[in-house]
Amino acid sequence: MRPDRSVVSTLEKETCAFADVDRRLAFTFGGLILALLVAALLAGGWYLRGVMEREENRLSTLLAEVLSNAVSRVSFSGKYHARLMLEEIKAAQPSIRYLRLVDPHGRVLAHSDVAQNDLQLDPDSRHIADQVLKDAEAHRVRHFILAGEPIREVSLSYRGGYDNAVQGVIQVGLSEQDLQHALIGGFQFIAALVLALLAVGILAIRRLSAHFGHPVRQLASDLAATLHAVPDLLFELDQDGRYLQVLAHHKEMLAASREQLLGRTVAEALPAPAAATVMAALREAAEGGESHGRQIMLALPGGNFWFELSVARKSTAKDGSMRFIVLSRDITERMRSQTQLLLAASVFDNSREGILITDPEQNILRANPAFCRLTGYDEADIRGKTPKILQSGHHSPDFYLGLRTSLARHGQWQGEVLDRRRDGEIIPILLSISVVKDAIGKILNYVAVHTDISQIKQSEARLEHQARHDPLTGLSNRLMLHLRTEHALDHARRENKIVALLMIDLDRFKDVNDSFGHLMGDALLREVAERLARRVRNADTVSRLGGDEFTVLLEHIESPDEAAHVAQDLISVLSEPFCLPNGSEVVVGATVGIALYPAHGDSEEALLQGADAALYQAKLEGRGHYRYFSDVLTLAARERIAMETRLRRAVAQNELRVHFQPQVDIASDEIVGAEALVRWQSPEEGLIPPGRFIPIAEQTGLIEAIGRWVLLETCRQGQRWHAAGLPPLTLAVNVSPRQIMHGDLVETVAAILKETGFPAQRLELEMTESALMDDQDHVLDVLGRLRTLGVRIAIDDFGTGYSSLAYLKRFPIDVLKVDKSFVDDIPRLSDDMEITATIIAMAHTLRLKVMAEGVETQAQLDFLKAHGCDFYQGYLKSQALPPEEFMALIMHKPRPLADEAALPAADPA
Repeated sequence: MRPDRSVVSTLEKETCAFADVDRRLAFTFGGLILALLVAALLAGGWYLRGVMEREENRLSTLLAEVLSNAVSRVSFSGKYHARLMLEEIKAAQPSIRYLRLVDPHGRVLAHSDVAQNDLQLDPDSRHIADQVLKDAEAHRVRHFILAGEPIREVSLSYRGGYDNAVQGVIQVGLSEQDLQHALIGGFQFIAALVLALLAVGILAIRRLSAHFGHPVRQLASDLAATLHAVPDLLFELDQDGRYLQVLAHHKEMLAASREQLLGRTVAEALPAPAAATVMAALREAAEGGESHGRQIMLALPGGNFWFELSVARKSTAKDGSMRFIVLSRDITERMRSQTQLLLAASVFDNSREGILITDPEQNILRANPAFCRLTGYDEADIRGKTPKILQSGHHSPDFYLGLRTSLARHGQWQGEVLDRRRDGEIIPILLSISVVKDAIGKILNYVAVHTDISQIKQSEARLEHQARHDPLTGLSNRLMLHLRTEHALDHARRENKIVALLMIDLDRFKDVNDSFGHLMGDALLREVAERLARRVRNADTVSRLGGDEFTVLLEHIESPDEAAHVAQDLISVLSEPFCLPNGSEVVVGATVGIALYPAHGDSEEALLQGADAALYQAKLEGRGHYRYFSDVLTLAARERIAMETRLRRAVAQNELRVHFQPQVDIASDEIVGAEALVRWQSPEEGLIPPGRFIPIAEQTGLIEAIGRWVLLETCRQGQRWHAAGLPPLTLAVNVSPRQIMHGDLVETVAAILKETGFPAQRLELEMTESALMDDQDHVLDVLGRLRTLGVRIAIDDFGTGYSSLAYLKRFPIDVLKVDKSFVDDIPRLSDDMEITATIIAMAHTLRLKVMAEGVETQAQLDFLKAHGCDFYQGYLKSQALPPEEFMALIMHKPRPLADEAALPAADPA
């Protein structure tokens, strides 16, 4: 039975009206009492002030008259007595601030303050005294502020002497401060009394109101609690749909604020579809008394909300119009649940995963179409049966026991199973089972989701193959080699057999890549892989480690000679010509390193290191043959690895140093420059020469970091020397081929010159002939950009490489450096003397300067000087020195700063 909403509305209005009257009554009585008391206070205060002022005036006038009469009896000859009298009166009356007798000319005859005697009055007081003298029967009162204190001054005339011939004015200054304090205290007392009476009155009224209004308030409280317990929106509408009352605890559920809704119609406040539904509900209630179940949708700030309407007709108003109580209930969640159910049903029917629903006894209740397609069963055929019909027999009873245990403990289980289709085919399934329970934890259903993972398994197999095989050649990769090697070693240990690991490196593969491109290089690698695979046995493993490096793992061999035979065979096979897809025919060849178990190692790592060391030694001795591993090679390899590790640490910990070897102008015997040479100050070994660590740095790529550091330190030091006032010096820095081909050399040089401020024309970069010949177009571009920066270019070790006139003409070179190997045997060997003389002459023909390296004797220097060599460096002048010692050498033998002719000049071309 629904409550009468009209009664609720009436009670609510009456309760609100009572509470309003209660408050207004209390404040009305309180305000009336306050107004009366304030009026009485004001009137009493003004009356009190007037009485006090009159009394004060009377007293002050009386005092002045008494003083006047007393003073009138004192003649001017008794002026001294008058002054004493005024001082005594002032001392006896605290409220008197001053007393003074004034003659008709405005001079003070006697004053209560001795310092004021015989002074002239101020203009205001003189004006008052003149008025009193004119009207001897009157007195004058003046109010003013003296030293921050309110003063009332009374002025009276007097006559003195034996014949009253002496005339003057007496002035009395009285303080009004005590009067004001008394008035303020009186006002405060009256105000406190008024407030106390007001509080008592209001309290009495409230207690009376609380006593007589308790029943109504109790009813209002009960009604308010009832209304707050109802979460719905409550409206009162007339027959036109106009809002008369709005009651809502959740104002965010209203289409507009309460103030905006009151007086408006639903057609004005709601969207057209919702307004039409409300009006239809009102018409239905007008005819039948009530209406239920109609639904509207409103777009509110929080989203779209659905409401269900319940309308009841009230009694007809005095004017004959009908009114309605409308209850609007939020059913958004219910609508969403219905939508979710529809969506779930759609997902169930259209899902690509097979879904199976059973009861608590695991009897099949529902199966979606995807499950039927996956298993081959129709839903009607399996309804009422259990999922055991899918078991393939590939899982043990313990597997199903673990499944049931997980469902009991956790309410779910997921894993891979092998199911049997209706036609007997076994398929891999990812199975997810969940338990559905009610509110008290009782099991209602089991839901199983079946996902076919056949394609995933096939993809996993492909990925596993890719993870263990080289994508280019299809051979085993490093991971597969590791697995096969471990297996082979385990078997060899048990059977006391020999295992051989062959490491193969193609001899001229880089030439093919550079000449024909990487596509042809890849085709060549695939053909090499096919030849290797055809040559070895099925039990052997051919792997590609990367680039042009291959390995062959030989198992079950009886003697080391078998490995040598296989290595020789592979070298022969790979030495035959290869036909590339572009029709070109190439010959590459191969070099092989061999390591044996157990002679050279008992682990995969040891065998790989041994084969690599053997391969390295084989390359040093010449290409196209094989070599076994030995202990000597092992020690050498370990030393190289240890040196690499320490070198990386040295770069990180700033253990490198730059020494400078003087470069001398032969004609003037002056030091004009220096070559920067890197040294390694090792904490363990002391100073390590570059010959031991530079080759390792080249192989590992550390040379780029080292080269940049040397260049930066050299430019910094050169700038320090320049700032210290040393003569201009050209500083030469060696550049690695790796820096030219793979690094950003030009950008690095430009950045360092900018950072240090070292002049570009004082920096000389030394490069070897081989570095210029690798990729001549690229090198030409790099050298041209360096020349644009203003940097000088020198060719180091000239005569030991290509010694081509073509690149000397093509490249922007400034200096040729004659290699030390030619200078060493001067003048002992005539061939070296002729070669050196030829290099000097050729360089001068090309307008290049010549620098000779390694000059250690005076005879060598005399020869170079006789043949016009420009500069030299070597132990004859000095070895490479630390910066401090080099500076000391320069300062010991200075040269003129303006002597620029001795410096190596750059070729303008």
